[in-house]
Amino acid sequence: MIQPAECVKVMMLAHNIAQLSTPLRRNNWSWRKHQSWVYKGNYADLRADGSLNFAPANEYNFVSGANNNGWQKAGEVTRYNHYSEALEGKDMNNIFSASKKDITAYQTFASASNANYFEFAYSGAEDWPAAGTGLYLGGEVAKGAGSPVYKTAAGNETHTGQVALQLGAGQKGFVYKPGSLQPGRTYRLSAWTNSPNGALYYNLKGGGEQTNLATSSMLVNGWYQVNAQFTVPASFASLEVGVKSTSGVASFDDFRFQPLDGALTANVYDPVTGNVTFTLDNQNMFTQYEYNDRGQLIKTYSESFKYGVKLVSESKMNYRRFNTNQ
Repeated sequence: MIQPAECVKVMMLAHNIAQLSTPLRRNNWSWRKHQSWVYKGNYADLRADGSLNFAPANEYNFVSGANNNGWQKAGEVTRYNHYSEALEGKDMNNIFSASKKDITAYQTFASASNANYFEFAYSGAEDWPAAGTGLYLGGEVAKGAGSPVYKTAAGNETHTGQVALQLGAGQKGFVYKPGSLQPGRTYRLSAWTNSPNGALYYNLKGGGEQTNLATSSMLVNGWYQVNAQFTVPASFASLEVGVKSTSGVASFDDFRFQPLDGALTANVYDPVTGNVTFTLDNQNMFTQYEYNDRGQLIKTYSESFKYGVKLVSESKMNYRRFNTNQ
């Protein structure tokens, strides 16, 4: 007999660690959460006191799966990284959500809903120093031909954070090549550039390269937001997206790729304290957070095309003195 509170069973999936991390022995296994099932019960088993008559036949069968309609699948983890951190999952309606981490796998810099792991990408180049001479930044976004540019104390070299990507004429960067997409689904690109010659590009195999330039109507504090969207054809084979300079030197920041009907949020962290200093919403507009020396949030700023960057909240903290000579 069980009470009305739902009975939850968790399936565990074994992965051979040798396929993920070479230093471990081949015979070692890692057990990770795979599926979650909830026993909702059947009205025929409901007792007068509200409890359920839970017979042995109702137990979850871990070999053949759920053996009656009283069991409901609540969710599934479909992708892990090398550190057994969940990166992708889907709910009871088979709707995906996923997250991506920086090159060190320490910080989550982007999370998406209604999108699987390959259907979105984000990079603000903040993990460039950690990437070193490697070709890639976090989330499988390639550096391309660019170089990093770092924010100075009084400068406007970045849109958010401490690092941006700088490209010369004709160079490409923030290159992303998704492994699989849904034919017929519409996807969009967005990035920030400090030059009217900065552009987004996408190349669906067989369709040629398409380019979208910055426009003056999408300008905030010297940075242009560039956007593009396209629908994947039924004959989709491959895709490459990224940013490029059509003329002269241009800097880029906060590049993203996502489904048009999906939602993506991104985080930028202080490289010293680890505090979140910026969040970017689904429209790629930031909210900035300022902290005092104690790590307490004291100011919040919001970005918009109409008003620019404006202070929206501020807090001050005072501590009572117990003695007048303190």
